[in-house]
Amino acid sequence: MGSVSRTAHKLTSSRRRRRQRRREGRHRQGQQRAGLKG
Repeated sequence: MGSVSRTAHKLTSSRRRRRQRRREGRHRQGQQRAGLKG
């Protein structure tokens, strides 16, 4: 079930990214940078 769940999530996330790519693009990058900084 884990692998199936991941595949479904990837397809859903890819679709959402196309629509909210401009909106969540900056927000996601900020979160990733904050995580790396710790």
